[in-house]
Amino acid sequence: VLLVEDDADVRDALGQTLDLAGLEAESVASVTVAKDRLVPDYDGVVLCDIRMPGRDGFHFLHHVQRIDPELPVILLTGEGDVPMAVRAMAEGAFDFLEKPCAPQDLVGVLDKALRTRGSVLDARRQKRRATAGDAAERWIFGVSAQAAALRDRVRQVARTDAEVLITGAPGLGLSKVAEVIHLLSGAASRPFHKVRAASLGAGDVAAAVEAAGQGTLYLYEVARLTTAAQFALRARIEAGAGMRVIAGTTDDPDAACREGRFDPDLLLRLDVLRVRIPSLSERPEDIPAMFRAYVAQAADQA
Repeated sequence: VLLVEDDADVRDALGQTLDLAGLEAESVASVTVAKDRLVPDYDGVVLCDIRMPGRDGFHFLHHVQRIDPELPVILLTGEGDVPMAVRAMAEGAFDFLEKPCAPQDLVGVLDKALRTRGSVLDARRQKRRATAGDAAERWIFGVSAQAAALRDRVRQVARTDAEVLITGAPGLGLSKVAEVIHLLSGAASRPFHKVRAASLGAGDVAAAVEAAGQGTLYLYEVARLTTAAQFALRARIEAGAGMRVIAGTTDDPDAACREGRFDPDLLLRLDVLRVRIPSLSERPEDIPAMFRAYVAQAADQA
Protein backbone atom coordinates (compact mmCIF):
# COMPACT_ATOMS: atom_id res chain seq x y z
CA VAL A 1 0.00 0.00 0.00
CA LEU A 2 1.44 3.37 -1.01
CA LEU A 3 0.33 5.63 1.86
CA VAL A 4 0.41 9.37 1.15
CA GLU A 5 -0.29 11.48 4.27
CA ASP A 6 1.37 14.73 5.33
CA ASP A 7 0.42 14.48 9.02
CA ALA A 8 3.16 12.44 10.70
CA ASP A 9 0.98 11.20 13.59
CA VAL A 10 -1.81 10.07 11.26
CA ARG A 11 0.72 8.52 8.91
CA ASP A 12 2.30 6.51 11.74
CA ALA A 13 -1.09 5.37 13.07
CA LEU A 14 -2.22 4.21 9.62
CA GLY A 15 1.10 2.48 9.06
CA GLN A 16 0.70 0.54 12.30
CA THR A 17 -2.83 -0.51 11.35
CA LEU A 18 -1.62 -1.80 8.01
CA ASP A 19 1.30 -3.60 9.63
CA LEU A 20 -0.98 -5.35 12.12
CA ALA A 21 -3.19 -6.44 9.21
CA GLY A 22 -0.20 -8.02 7.46
CA LEU A 23 -0.04 -5.37 4.75
CA GLU A 24 3.20 -3.77 3.64
CA ALA A 25 3.01 0.03 3.73
CA GLU A 26 5.29 2.43 1.90
CA SER A 27 4.62 5.73 3.69
CA VAL A 28 5.45 9.13 2.19
CA ALA A 29 4.62 12.67 3.31
CA SER A 30 3.88 14.36 -0.01
CA VAL A 31 2.52 13.85 -3.50
CA THR A 32 5.90 14.87 -4.95
CA VAL A 33 7.63 11.96 -3.25
CA ALA A 34 4.75 9.59 -4.01
CA LYS A 35 5.07 10.26 -7.75
CA ASP A 36 8.57 8.81 -7.71
CA ARG A 37 7.29 5.53 -6.26
CA LEU A 38 4.77 4.81 -9.01
CA VAL A 39 5.48 2.75 -12.10
CA PRO A 40 3.16 1.04 -14.60
CA ASP A 41 1.99 -2.34 -13.23
CA TYR A 42 2.62 -1.11 -9.66
CA ASP A 43 1.97 -4.17 -7.49
CA GLY A 44 -0.25 -2.52 -4.92
CA VAL A 45 -2.80 0.21 -4.29
CA VAL A 46 -2.76 3.85 -3.21
CA LEU A 47 -4.14 5.31 0.03
CA CYS A 48 -3.96 9.10 -0.15
CA ASP A 49 -5.16 12.04 1.92
CA ILE A 50 -7.15 14.63 -0.03
CA ARG A 51 -6.06 17.80 1.75
CA MET A 52 -2.29 18.30 1.75
CA PRO A 53 -0.02 21.31 1.30
CA GLY A 54 0.99 21.93 -2.30
CA ARG A 55 -0.25 19.12 -4.54
CA ASP A 56 -3.40 17.58 -3.10
CA GLY A 57 -5.10 14.21 -3.45
CA PHE A 58 -6.99 15.23 -6.58
CA HIS A 59 -3.74 16.08 -8.33
CA PHE A 60 -2.27 12.72 -7.37
CA LEU A 61 -5.42 10.85 -8.43
CA HIS A 62 -5.17 12.35 -11.90
CA HIS A 63 -1.44 11.59 -12.02
CA VAL A 64 -2.09 7.94 -11.11
CA GLN A 65 -4.75 7.70 -13.82
CA ARG A 66 -2.25 8.87 -16.42
CA ILE A 67 0.28 6.26 -15.25
CA ASP A 68 -2.23 3.41 -14.91
CA PRO A 69 -6.00 4.05 -15.04
CA GLU A 70 -6.66 0.65 -13.42
CA LEU A 71 -4.59 1.33 -10.28
CA PRO A 72 -7.00 1.71 -7.32
CA VAL A 73 -6.76 5.00 -5.39
CA ILE A 74 -8.51 5.23 -2.01
CA LEU A 75 -8.86 8.76 -0.67
CA LEU A 76 -8.85 9.80 2.98
CA THR A 77 -11.16 12.67 3.85
CA GLY A 78 -11.33 14.93 6.87
CA GLU A 79 -14.44 16.30 8.48
CA GLY A 80 -16.55 18.16 5.94
CA ASP A 81 -14.69 16.69 2.96
CA VAL A 82 -17.24 14.03 2.05
CA PRO A 83 -18.76 16.01 -0.88
CA MET A 84 -15.23 16.43 -2.21
CA ALA A 85 -14.63 12.68 -1.89
CA VAL A 86 -17.87 11.92 -3.74
CA ARG A 87 -16.62 14.13 -6.55
CA ALA A 88 -13.35 12.19 -6.53
CA MET A 89 -15.28 8.92 -6.89
CA ALA A 90 -16.98 10.36 -9.95
CA GLU A 91 -13.51 11.17 -11.32
CA GLY A 92 -12.25 7.63 -10.89
CA ALA A 93 -11.24 7.06 -7.26
CA PHE A 94 -11.75 3.48 -6.07
CA ASP A 95 -13.27 4.49 -2.70
CA PHE A 96 -12.95 6.97 0.14
CA LEU A 97 -12.77 6.79 3.93
CA GLU A 98 -13.52 9.51 6.44
CA LYS A 99 -10.87 10.15 9.11
CA PRO A 100 -10.62 8.85 11.72
CA CYS A 101 -11.67 5.49 10.29
CA ALA A 102 -12.08 2.20 12.12
CA PRO A 103 -9.25 -0.28 11.40
CA GLN A 104 -11.69 -2.92 10.14
CA ASP A 105 -13.20 -0.45 7.66
CA LEU A 106 -9.76 0.56 6.40
CA VAL A 107 -8.52 -3.00 6.03
CA GLY A 108 -11.77 -4.10 4.40
CA VAL A 109 -11.56 -1.46 1.69
CA LEU A 110 -7.86 -2.14 1.12
CA ASP A 111 -8.43 -5.88 0.83
CA LYS A 112 -11.09 -5.26 -1.82
CA ALA A 113 -8.80 -2.88 -3.71
CA LEU A 114 -5.87 -5.32 -3.55
CA ARG A 115 -8.01 -8.18 -4.88
CA THR A 116 -9.15 -5.95 -7.73
CA ARG A 117 -5.57 -4.96 -8.47
CA GLY A 118 -4.44 -8.58 -8.37
CA SER A 119 -7.09 -9.55 -10.93
CA VAL A 120 -5.99 -6.73 -13.25
CA LEU A 121 -2.30 -7.69 -13.03
CA ASP A 122 -3.09 -11.39 -13.55
CA ALA A 123 -5.07 -10.55 -16.69
CA ARG A 124 -2.17 -8.46 -17.99
CA ARG A 125 0.31 -11.26 -17.36
CA GLN A 126 -1.91 -13.75 -19.16
CA LYS A 127 -2.23 -11.40 -22.12
CA ARG A 128 1.55 -10.93 -22.25
CA ARG A 129 2.06 -14.71 -22.20
CA ALA A 130 -0.53 -15.16 -24.94
CA THR A 131 1.06 -12.57 -27.21
CA ALA A 132 4.74 -12.89 -26.31
CA GLY A 133 6.84 -13.61 -29.33
CA ASP A 134 4.09 -13.37 -31.96
CA ALA A 135 4.72 -11.49 -35.18
CA ALA A 136 2.95 -8.36 -33.95
CA GLU A 137 5.18 -8.17 -30.88
CA ARG A 138 8.37 -8.87 -32.84
CA TRP A 139 7.80 -6.61 -35.83
CA ILE A 140 5.57 -3.72 -34.74
CA PHE A 141 7.80 -1.66 -32.49
CA GLY A 142 6.85 0.81 -29.78
CA VAL A 143 5.99 1.10 -26.11
CA SER A 144 3.27 3.73 -26.36
CA ALA A 145 -0.45 3.13 -25.89
CA GLN A 146 -0.92 3.83 -29.62
CA ALA A 147 1.62 1.14 -30.58
CA ALA A 148 -0.03 -1.38 -28.27
CA ALA A 149 -3.44 -0.53 -29.73
CA LEU A 150 -2.03 -1.01 -33.24
CA ARG A 151 -0.72 -4.47 -32.33
CA ASP A 152 -4.09 -5.40 -30.84
CA ARG A 153 -5.91 -4.16 -33.94
CA VAL A 154 -3.59 -6.14 -36.22
CA ARG A 155 -4.24 -9.32 -34.21
CA GLN A 156 -7.98 -8.70 -34.34
CA VAL A 157 -7.96 -8.14 -38.11
CA ALA A 158 -5.76 -11.19 -38.71
CA ARG A 159 -8.40 -13.49 -37.23
CA THR A 160 -10.77 -12.73 -40.13
CA ASP A 161 -10.63 -13.41 -43.87
CA ALA A 162 -11.99 -9.99 -44.85
CA GLU A 163 -10.19 -7.47 -47.02
CA VAL A 164 -8.08 -4.89 -45.17
CA LEU A 165 -7.10 -1.30 -45.94
CA ILE A 166 -3.95 -0.03 -44.19
CA THR A 167 -3.42 3.73 -44.07
CA GLY A 168 -0.57 5.84 -42.73
CA ALA A 169 2.18 8.26 -43.64
CA PRO A 170 5.19 7.21 -45.78
CA GLY A 171 7.91 5.45 -43.81
CA LEU A 172 5.65 3.95 -41.13
CA GLY A 173 5.95 0.37 -42.34
CA LEU A 174 2.62 -0.29 -44.07
CA SER A 175 4.08 -3.30 -45.87
CA LYS A 176 5.40 -4.73 -42.60
CA VAL A 177 1.99 -4.40 -40.95
CA ALA A 178 0.40 -6.17 -43.94
CA GLU A 179 2.89 -9.04 -43.62
CA VAL A 180 2.22 -9.33 -39.88
CA ILE A 181 -1.52 -9.62 -40.58
CA HIS A 182 -0.74 -12.41 -43.04
CA LEU A 183 1.57 -14.23 -40.61
CA LEU A 184 -1.03 -14.13 -37.84
CA SER A 185 -3.84 -15.30 -40.12
CA GLY A 186 -5.00 -18.76 -41.12
CA ALA A 187 -3.22 -18.23 -44.46
CA ALA A 188 0.23 -17.88 -42.86
CA SER A 189 1.57 -21.01 -44.61
CA ARG A 190 0.35 -19.81 -48.01
CA PRO A 191 1.95 -17.20 -50.30
CA PHE A 192 2.27 -13.53 -49.38
CA HIS A 193 2.58 -11.74 -52.71
CA LYS A 194 3.46 -8.06 -52.55
CA VAL A 195 3.02 -5.78 -55.57
CA ARG A 196 3.43 -2.04 -56.05
CA ALA A 197 -0.01 -1.07 -57.33
CA ALA A 198 1.14 1.84 -59.50
CA SER A 199 3.05 -0.60 -61.70
CA LEU A 200 0.05 -2.81 -62.50
CA GLY A 201 -1.86 -2.76 -65.73
CA ALA A 202 -5.14 -4.57 -66.25
CA GLY A 203 -3.33 -7.66 -67.51
CA ASP A 204 -0.95 -7.67 -64.55
CA VAL A 205 -3.80 -8.01 -62.07
CA ALA A 206 -4.54 -11.56 -63.22
CA ALA A 207 -0.86 -12.51 -62.82
CA ALA A 208 -0.72 -11.01 -59.31
CA VAL A 209 -3.88 -12.87 -58.28
CA GLU A 210 -2.45 -16.13 -59.61
CA ALA A 211 0.84 -15.57 -57.73
CA ALA A 212 -1.05 -15.03 -54.47
CA GLY A 213 -2.95 -18.29 -54.93
CA GLN A 214 -5.00 -19.03 -51.81
CA GLY A 215 -2.80 -16.72 -49.74
CA THR A 216 -2.59 -12.95 -49.48
CA LEU A 217 -2.19 -10.33 -52.19
CA TYR A 218 -0.76 -7.09 -50.82
CA LEU A 219 -1.12 -4.02 -53.01
CA TYR A 220 1.06 -1.13 -51.90
CA GLU A 221 -0.14 2.39 -52.78
CA VAL A 222 -3.43 0.98 -54.02
CA ALA A 223 -4.87 4.48 -54.55
CA ARG A 224 -2.43 4.85 -57.47
CA LEU A 225 -3.79 1.92 -59.49
CA THR A 226 -4.65 2.77 -63.06
CA THR A 227 -8.36 2.93 -63.86
CA ALA A 228 -8.18 -0.25 -65.92
CA ALA A 229 -6.37 -2.11 -63.11
CA GLN A 230 -8.97 -0.91 -60.60
CA PHE A 231 -11.82 -2.40 -62.61
CA ALA A 232 -9.88 -5.64 -63.19
CA LEU A 233 -9.18 -5.98 -59.45
CA ARG A 234 -12.77 -5.25 -58.51
CA ALA A 235 -13.98 -7.90 -60.94
CA ARG A 236 -11.58 -10.45 -59.43
CA ILE A 237 -12.72 -9.70 -55.87
CA GLU A 238 -16.40 -9.84 -56.84
CA ALA A 239 -15.81 -13.17 -58.57
CA GLY A 240 -14.25 -14.62 -55.41
CA ALA A 241 -10.64 -15.07 -56.50
CA GLY A 242 -9.77 -17.14 -53.43
CA MET A 243 -7.00 -14.97 -52.03
CA ARG A 244 -7.28 -12.24 -49.42
CA VAL A 245 -6.50 -8.71 -50.55
CA ILE A 246 -4.71 -6.34 -48.22
CA ALA A 247 -4.29 -2.84 -49.61
CA GLY A 248 -2.01 -0.12 -48.31
CA THR A 249 -1.97 3.58 -49.10
CA THR A 250 -0.19 6.68 -47.91
CA ASP A 251 -2.72 8.78 -49.83
CA ASP A 252 -6.21 9.67 -48.63
CA PRO A 253 -8.39 7.05 -50.37
CA ASP A 254 -11.62 8.96 -49.71
CA ALA A 255 -10.14 12.07 -51.32
CA ALA A 256 -9.03 9.97 -54.30
CA CYS A 257 -12.65 8.83 -54.76
CA ARG A 258 -13.99 12.38 -54.48
CA GLU A 259 -11.49 13.55 -57.09
CA GLY A 260 -12.46 10.75 -59.48
CA ARG A 261 -9.07 9.00 -59.28
CA PHE A 262 -10.35 5.89 -57.55
CA ASP A 263 -13.36 3.65 -57.97
CA PRO A 264 -15.69 4.05 -54.94
CA ASP A 265 -17.03 0.51 -55.39
CA LEU A 266 -13.50 -0.91 -55.22
CA LEU A 267 -12.76 1.13 -52.10
CA LEU A 268 -15.95 -0.23 -50.53
CA ARG A 269 -14.73 -3.78 -51.14
CA LEU A 270 -11.19 -3.12 -49.89
CA ASP A 271 -12.15 -1.06 -46.84
CA VAL A 272 -13.97 -3.84 -44.97
CA LEU A 273 -11.49 -3.56 -42.10
CA ARG A 274 -9.22 -0.56 -41.73
CA VAL A 275 -5.90 -0.38 -39.90
CA ARG A 276 -4.56 3.12 -39.35
CA ILE A 277 -0.90 3.47 -38.39
CA PRO A 278 -0.46 6.54 -36.14
CA SER A 279 2.37 8.90 -37.00
CA LEU A 280 5.42 9.20 -34.75
CA SER A 281 4.27 12.68 -33.75
CA GLU A 282 1.31 10.94 -32.09
CA ARG A 283 3.59 8.49 -30.25
CA PRO A 284 6.92 10.25 -29.59
CA GLU A 285 7.89 7.78 -26.86
CA ASP A 286 8.26 5.13 -29.60
CA ILE A 287 11.01 6.99 -31.46
CA PRO A 288 13.91 5.44 -29.44
CA ALA A 289 12.49 1.94 -30.01
CA MET A 290 12.09 2.61 -33.73
CA PHE A 291 15.69 3.86 -33.90
CA ARG A 292 17.04 0.79 -32.08
CA ALA A 293 15.09 -1.46 -34.44
CA TYR A 294 16.53 0.38 -37.44
CA VAL A 295 20.10 0.01 -36.13
CA ALA A 296 19.58 -3.69 -35.40
CA GLN A 297 18.14 -4.27 -38.88
CA ALA A 298 21.07 -2.44 -40.50
CA ALA A 299 23.52 -4.53 -38.48
CA ASP A 300 21.83 -7.76 -39.58
CA GLN A 301 21.96 -6.70 -43.20
CA ALA A 302 25.62 -5.77 -42.87
